[in-house]
Amino acid sequence: MLQVDEAQACLEQAQQYWQSKQWQKTIQTCAQALVLNQHSPLAHKLMEMLCNELIKQKKRLAIMKKRLSFSLILWKFMPTWELSTSINKIIS
Repeated sequence: MLQVDEAQACLEQAQQYWQSKQWQKTIQTCAQALVLNQHSPLAHKLMEMLCNELIKQKKRLAIMKKRLSFSLILWKFMPTWELSTSINKIIS
């Protein structure tokens, strides 16, 4: 029973980390809760939410990388005034 109580305390802390978007701490604390109680539905749900969030962030970063690459190509081949117009169109 003590492990279940400790797992619950870990999950409460993990949820606080989740709300403040401290992903690494959320993962560590949630993993600790799963070690203490591997059958915790809340811990499994929180890990699923973390995975989904990290996938979304990875996709956002890939999009930003493509936009930056495109901007750098434009910068190389376009005059400055045309570049700023093109970047504004991309951003909006």
